[in-house]
Amino acid sequence: MPTVDGSTRLIRLKDKAYPKYLYDMRQDNMQNSFGSTIESEKLYNFPNPYAYVYLVDQPPGDVVTEGEPVLNEEDGKWYQYWVVREFNEQELAERLAFGRDDALQNAKQVLSNDLNSGLEITLKSSGEKVKLIMTAEERVNLMGIRIVAEKRVNASDDTKFTVRKADNQSFQAEPAEVIEFVEEALEVYNGYLEKYWQFKSDVANATTLETLPAVPETFNPTPAPVEAETPAV
Repeated sequence: MPTVDGSTRLIRLKDKAYPKYLYDMRQDNMQNSFGSTIESEKLYNFPNPYAYVYLVDQPPGDVVTEGEPVLNEEDGKWYQYWVVREFNEQELAERLAFGRDDALQNAKQVLSNDLNSGLEITLKSSGEKVKLIMTAEERVNLMGIRIVAEKRVNASDDTKFTVRKADNQSFQAEPAEVIEFVEEALEVYNGYLEKYWQFKSDVANATTLETLPAVPETFNPTPAPVEAETPAV
């Protein structure tokens, strides 16, 4: 027989009150004394008898709550009882709303990480690929450089603009090159935003948690895989 201590769940037999503990049984049986533990079969011998409740593993399910213990007529023992049910409509709606909010918050963080890490821009003049930080502040800076470049594009001097890359290195560009790569940068940024907006649209259109799209690690476009060449026979 199991040994009962202060944390053992018990049921009071006279009114089926549950959960009760050794402290409760002591209060209900003040005229009797016993130690900090007691053998479970002795619980029945008190004026206000209690019974040991055998624990049962919690089953899987949408909503699982503990019910009142159940007496097994065959072995005379009390067993823990679990009530299992599916989510109701309100709970499903609440879970979906929470899932949407969580997905959008995580996506917003991905957006911030991507823009701070930089988007890849191809310089048409040289074909070089560079990463530019594309936060709101940096986009304003790029537009400012472009405005100045437009004014200097036909200048007689050799005006050069210094542009900082995401790795904190920099490169030099002439006014015409500045105008060109700023346009390219904004095109890349808009294309990037389309992927982000599409994700937000997919989240809004999801009707269940199961159909919510997974938040990607990045919204940067993934390069297409290179197909392996078929060896000549």
